[in-house]
Amino acid sequence: MINFYEEKVDQINVFTVKADKKELSIYVKDFDAILNSFNIDLEKFIKHGEELQILLNEIVSVSTLFKKCLLVLNQKECELKDATINLISKIKTKYRFMSFMKMIKF
Repeated sequence: MINFYEEKVDQINVFTVKADKKELSIYVKDFDAILNSFNIDLEKFIKHGEELQILLNEIVSVSTLFKKCLLVLNQKECELKDATINLISKIKTKYRFMSFMKMIKF
């Protein structure tokens, strides 16, 4: 029983391979017909695609660098905010102390 199904699967695989080869050759012919109809210079098209890929890679590099710079600036801004909060706190403490001292003198 298992052999029967294995034979059927093998027959299906053989048929599929034949169909794929036939369809592939049809597609190659269609591709050549399209190239001839539109007079496409494939080498120039590939070169243009490579140039676009290089440009895309550079854009990604610059945006990654920009992201890192923003992260560093954000961290420094947070540190600056913390330092400012500490400074304001110290000023308030000194002001309260000075106000208290003025009240005592009067």
